[in-house]
Amino acid sequence: KGFDKASTYFRIGKEYYYKGQSHKDNYDSTIRLAKTSPEKNISDFSDSITAMESFAKADSFFSLVSLITPDFYGSYLWRGRVLSLIDINMEIGLAKDSYEKALSYLEKETIYFITSNETTA
Repeated sequence: KGFDKASTYFRIGKEYYYKGQSHKDNYDSTIRLAKTSPEKNISDFSDSITAMESFAKADSFFSLVSLITPDFYGSYLWRGRVLSLIDINMEIGLAKDSYEKALSYLEKETIYFITSNETTA
């Protein structure tokens, strides 16, 4: 039952991630237009707000997944992706811990895979 919840939360988190990414792309286009056409009064930053709201929700769902299935590297990897979009210039380093945790679980899985294949060869 816990795995079903984690799987559902993971899918919802990814949906929010992609929604946020879509709005971020629109916002980036708006900023580029504002820089290249200063005569246009561009004051619609709703895509930026929607992107950040979506990223915050995605982060919350990936956090829930990591609580339910703490050994699943995917929740940490996707949290890192989300946090790197929130901290786009990496000034705060929000994504660092998530990526390091994902790597630590991937290293364990790789070592297990290599050692289990060596014993069967």
